[in-house]
Amino acid sequence: MLFTVKLLGGKDDTATIELLPDIQVRHLKMKIADEMLLPYGSFKVLNAGKPLLDDDSQLLPAGLKEGAKLTVVLNTGDMVGPCKADSDSLMEIRVKAILGDSATPLNNLRLRKSIQNYVDFMSLDDLERYSKKVSPES
Repeated sequence: MLFTVKLLGGKDDTATIELLPDIQVRHLKMKIADEMLLPYGSFKVLNAGKPLLDDDSQLLPAGLKEGAKLTVVLNTGDMVGPCKADSDSLMEIRVKAILGDSATPLNNLRLRKSIQNYVDFMSLDDLERYSKKVSPES
């Protein structure tokens, strides 16, 4: 099944996604997260104006049809990820410093996703070397 995905309010933020009909909605959301460089869970997916809430249902029973145009809406009020509990943390300050004037919720989420992707591909040796660089030993 082929879907067109558009980010609400995004001019050029569109993607075309192809999945098998027996895939669960959860996998569709994961694919959208990868294609649009967003953390999984930081957005809602709308089909014909209705949110896809049941992540365990398959695409056809969820009401999705071939060629459906899906809308992605950011959960800007909800922080996701490791900084959720401590939104005024040093991480937040650094993210805003990196983004500067372009520190929108969308860019914030994309930067976090990029950092997470980078860390996910690091080996354990890389992580150990990095941790020694950023945390001085006693």
